[in-house]
Amino acid sequence: MFLNMYILNDWISRQFDTQAHIEDGIALIEGVRFFAGELPEILKNYVYVGNGSEVFDSARYQNTIMLCNTYDIILVSGQSLETVINEVLRCMDYFNAWEARLHNSISSDQSLNHIINACADVLHASVGMIDMQGNLIELSTALNQDISSDVWEQIRRTRRLSSDVMSSPVSLRTGSPVADYTAEPALYAMSDGKNSIICYIRIDREYVAVMSVKELEKPLTRGDCLIVRHVRDAIQQAVLLEEKNHRRQSLLSTTVAMQQLLAGEPKENTLDVLDFAVQKRDIQRPWLLAATRDLNNQTAVARQWYSHELQNIPVPNISVPWKNEVVILLSERDRSRFLDGLNAFFRKSGSIGISLPLYQLYEIPVKYKQAVFALEQCGGRAEVRDARDLIFPYLLYQLRGLNHDLGFTHPAIEKLKNYDQEKGSELCKTLITYLENERNLTETARLLFIHRNTLSNRIEKIQEIADINLDDPTERLYILLSNFI
Repeated sequence: MFLNMYILNDWISRQFDTQAHIEDGIALIEGVRFFAGELPEILKNYVYVGNGSEVFDSARYQNTIMLCNTYDIILVSGQSLETVINEVLRCMDYFNAWEARLHNSISSDQSLNHIINACADVLHASVGMIDMQGNLIELSTALNQDISSDVWEQIRRTRRLSSDVMSSPVSLRTGSPVADYTAEPALYAMSDGKNSIICYIRIDREYVAVMSVKELEKPLTRGDCLIVRHVRDAIQQAVLLEEKNHRRQSLLSTTVAMQQLLAGEPKENTLDVLDFAVQKRDIQRPWLLAATRDLNNQTAVARQWYSHELQNIPVPNISVPWKNEVVILLSERDRSRFLDGLNAFFRKSGSIGISLPLYQLYEIPVKYKQAVFALEQCGGRAEVRDARDLIFPYLLYQLRGLNHDLGFTHPAIEKLKNYDQEKGSELCKTLITYLENERNLTETARLLFIHRNTLSNRIEKIQEIADINLDDPTERLYILLSNFI
């Protein structure tokens, strides 16, 4: 259970005539204790209830019941001690039941909607949640008809936060201007004169959404931040549970969005989340995808740590643990700086494979396979391998397997090899050297240590024996590939 003196005063004052002197008001109250005569030593997690006249001689405290928590005091006039204690207990019962409702909502099919409405009900406020791209995720429904704000009406209609709202000035209730919100709920003064409690929702160490609680007729207090904190925690738990159970997620961190793409299972907002992250971090296209593996420690916790450390390299990147690797998205222009920025630990114990460039985020699954292919070519050594340098050997490897099964070698190769074996000539070697040097007679003759005229005669004989047309570029390529495979 959770309560504080602000919440308790709000509850009691709805029923009785009260006066409150609250300096702190946010200490967590876990139970109630009765006192008679002098106040006992006060424990900060309890509210103490007794007759005010037994503590103070002043006429102000006559016929009052005093509720005390540290230096915070609530005075209730004209009520019996029994009545006030029962009301305090009723308040505790209500919030116990509300907290149970909140926890039950975490695992429901519409968890975020239920959690948001639970917050709106207890605070008698309008509650909304917007992702970092400005899209409306949830808006409380029970009090929607009471919303008089044009801003909220626009958000509800367009499902997006307008640029006017984003640029509106915000300050704390103390009047101090605000540079940014925080993950801890705080009370803010909005430009329309109303109070709001605002905080970030954080998943996987990054902000993924903003939750805003806007007061309606009932003023919001600092004490209400405690309720919002519990709601924030419930939302974060619900999102993590959605991820664990592979349900559709309304809120995605960059890490989860990246992992969804790597798995080839993007959701509706996966690309939007990644696109926002790329722009925010100024990772300019074309991009590269790198896959890294720690040779000394391949535990899951090591991959998490590795991923976190890579974020600290002073080069914009998105780094996530995935399967047996840590996968990094970075700008191609930053390739050298990124590799230079790896500290001594990574250089000594990390293998790195780098993909071909990509221009669209939906290419990530294919580029991941390229990066892993390059990584595998490190052979367990701490080095960097680039798919650009490995693609042609890989294609040849694939062709060798296909040719082994189907025997698609160009007939000219076999004809010339048989002729060379019978006559002791080098016509096959001559043809391949000639084609590798793009039919340059002078360079080919130099490499073969023969006269140019001798080479010309050989080429004529080769075309006659093999029955080939060397003016056909497709046939020339076919012969070269056949030699390679």
